[in-house]
Amino acid sequence: MENRDRSDARRQGGRQRLGHVVPPRAAWGGIVRGRPSPLDQHGKTAWLLLAALCTFLPAPARAAMPACHLFDRTAWTSCIYDGATGWEGGLQWRLAGFESPRIDAGSAGCHAEQIQGMKARDRLRALMARGYTITDTARRDKEQVRLVHLMLPDGRNAGIELLSAGLVQAVPNTGNRWCGK
Repeated sequence: MENRDRSDARRQGGRQRLGHVVPPRAAWGGIVRGRPSPLDQHGKTAWLLLAALCTFLPAPARAAMPACHLFDRTAWTSCIYDGATGWEGGLQWRLAGFESPRIDAGSAGCHAEQIQGMKARDRLRALMARGYTITDTARRDKEQVRLVHLMLPDGRNAGIELLSAGLVQAVPNTGNRWCGK
């Protein structure tokens, strides 16, 4: 390296080391030429405030359970299809005692049912994001899908939460309330 390059790096406050310029100590905080850097004066206070704030924040939630995609069944190992149906470890399950609005156009009675089905699916995904326990009831529905109870970490039943929000209906039901039938 030429002397000119080294002196340019020194004039800019950095040192030359292994092909790159290392920033001066003032950028890291500390004392440079007998005076404290601005980072020392204000940076320590900012870090202390940030540390105190982080102490009282809740722990971040896990990522929401992914939604199942209609045309990509390879990803259906653990996902939510609609507000009452999902897969866990490659096995399909349905919430016992609840029916969700249909999402796919072929089985939904109307467009409003599809919209409500997506809302139910997204709400169930959000409920499950903080953890859940699936308990098999040892029963199957008419399509031979296992019926389960899905419990949240605080002891609430996910199906009852969806029912109270008006996103699913109890079984047996009469008609299609989402399409006004």
